[in-house]
Amino acid sequence: MSKRTPKNRSARHKRLARQRTGRQARHPLRALQPPFRPYEEWISVPAGAEQLPDGVLDEDLRAFHTMVAELAPLYAGCVPLAAVYLEQHIRQGVLPIVDPTRPDMASLVPVDEFAAACTVAGDLPGDQVGPALHELHFHGALVVDDDHVIRLAELV
Repeated sequence: MSKRTPKNRSARHKRLARQRTGRQARHPLRALQPPFRPYEEWISVPAGAEQLPDGVLDEDLRAFHTMVAELAPLYAGCVPLAAVYLEQHIRQGVLPIVDPTRPDMASLVPVDEFAAACTVAGDLPGDQVGPALHELHFHGALVVDDDHVIRLAELV
């Protein structure tokens, strides 16, 4: 006997199927579940979180808070810690990227050079390169591994 879904599925089966589909559509990266530690922690950012009274946090925590608040709209309000690492690389201007032919080797690639090689970001002005890279990340085209090195998705 095979375990096929019955033709007349129950309301519960239909509801679960809709939830799975909706969840993947809202946050493809979370649905992908990359097997790296930076995806174990997700920061849920409520609307209006960018407003913070003065003197509440020290300078480093305020910078982190501001960065996460800026990333929130790019990640549907739920930012993986990996996105923070990606943003730090973008701000430094260099991306450590794993060589697909040698998975144990990484190269430092300037952000602009990498963006020019991506068809999505090829003709973008400088201030749009970061959001374009985060969009690729959001959709799972690239992930950040345990060493904060970027791995590109393999095209099938």
